[in-house]
Amino acid sequence: VPEGARVVALDERGKTLTSRDFSKLLADWRDAGVQDAAFLIGGADGLDPELRRASDFTLSFGKMVWPHMLARVMLFFNARKMGLAEALDLETDGLLTQAARLRFTRGSPAMITVAVLMMTAILAWQAVPDRSGLRVDRDSFALFPRSLGAWRQDGTPRRLSESVARVLGADDYHSIWLAQPGEAASVEFFSAWYDDQSQGGVHSPEICLPGGGWEIAWLERTDLSAELGSQTPFRINRAIIQKGETRMMVYYWFDQKGRKIAWDMAAKYWLLVDGVRTGRTDGALVRLTTPILPNEADTAAEARLMSVMHELTGILPRFVPEA
Repeated sequence: VPEGARVVALDERGKTLTSRDFSKLLADWRDAGVQDAAFLIGGADGLDPELRRASDFTLSFGKMVWPHMLARVMLFFNARKMGLAEALDLETDGLLTQAARLRFTRGSPAMITVAVLMMTAILAWQAVPDRSGLRVDRDSFALFPRSLGAWRQDGTPRRLSESVARVLGADDYHSIWLAQPGEAASVEFFSAWYDDQSQGGVHSPEICLPGGGWEIAWLERTDLSAELGSQTPFRINRAIIQKGETRMMVYYWFDQKGRKIAWDMAAKYWLLVDGVRTGRTDGALVRLTTPILPNEADTAAEARLMSVMHELTGILPRFVPEA
């Protein structure tokens, strides 16, 4: 007999249990931390009285005397299959009586309205066709041109560190500096493309810039549709960021199916709407950055960004598809 085991003597004078009660007994022992249970099966003359008295429990399979091997089988097999309610230990007495009382219950108009609306929403959602795996045709940023008008790529595309790229979670991205003869400073173009924004959400520079040591000294949302000659709103964030004595002017926006969105919450809203309507959850973050040189007016830095913006709007839909 294992040390610490519960000892059960099988004897016709013991307690008769139902299968349910027997299972509960074993479960109670298990929950109490008992690791083993030892069952003592006597021979033709039964068990010694002293052994019965020393056992923790005396179990009877009835008044009949069963053969030794058959008693072993009966310990592990139950000929009667438990019903679901019994196996789950559910109390079902009087259940039909309680259920019959439901016909006397009257729901309030508000509860009925909510229930109808919930069922309608569920049915409407089920009616939306499955568009999983939907991908749009777009050119990889590897094909991005080296020149935009008079602006030329300066050096090779910048690669993000492994840790930054992992946090960004983009499926494709491009980061280059653009220079133009006669301009006092360069302009950085950065864009991150996401095949499915529903997994990682909309990435906002307002969150990651402070983490990189940059402080947002000034930020406003504005519409550049008039300056760019766009027939639709072209909303961007215009910001000045600062780290120590270094200042930069930044334009950035979220591009979703041709919508130019400045506010990240609006981008999340349209992500949800487009996901239901068309199954598209793709989109991109686009950012232009240029240094504000010492003794340089902010308007001079902004003029560089606007110059690149005019060249960029015609080429960008190849890499960030519209509707």
